[in-house]
Amino acid sequence: MIDTGIWPEHISFNDSEMAPVPSRWKGACEAVPQFHCNKKIIGTRAFWKGYDAIKGLQVDASLDEIKSPRDWHGHGTHTASIAAGSFVSIAKRPEAQVGCTEQPGLLLTKCWFHICTESDTTAAIDLAVANEVDVLSISFGLVGDRFSPPFDRDIVVIATFGAIQKGVFVSCSAGNSGPMESRGS
Repeated sequence: MIDTGIWPEHISFNDSEMAPVPSRWKGACEAVPQFHCNKKIIGTRAFWKGYDAIKGLQVDASLDEIKSPRDWHGHGTHTASIAAGSFVSIAKRPEAQVGCTEQPGLLLTKCWFHICTESDTTAAIDLAVANEVDVLSISFGLVGDRFSPPFDRDIVVIATFGAIQKGVFVSCSAGNSGPMESRGS
């Protein structure tokens, strides 16, 4: 998943009774203080160099983001729990108790909440492909009337097509707004 990060202590990412990490896994959990992976969250990485270049300041200096896979906004944790959350016995509705898969193997790469640069996004896609993920969820969309180049010139689209050529199923959001501003959202 490429999103705003993940809160690994969330109950949806409990790894009790999980199978071992797949032997084909090539990735790693980014080593940062007070952040730990487990058999559910088997890899994380924060991409921030493009963000720093655009903002002209260090990520940590903004106090809005830190150079860590930790999710300070909740969006990444929310989408990851839908895609791969563990069984949660306190859920009120049975169909809301587990994510789409109970298998281990969630790699979450962090893209920043306010700006997700092409360079950071394509680096995250390249890492996912190199780690041989099966599914790639890109959980962000365009905001408002932001310019989007044609597919054959869109760097993120080209990187996504490269992932598809390597056998990765790619799922992208249709946007962040309803039908009033963006068709297909």
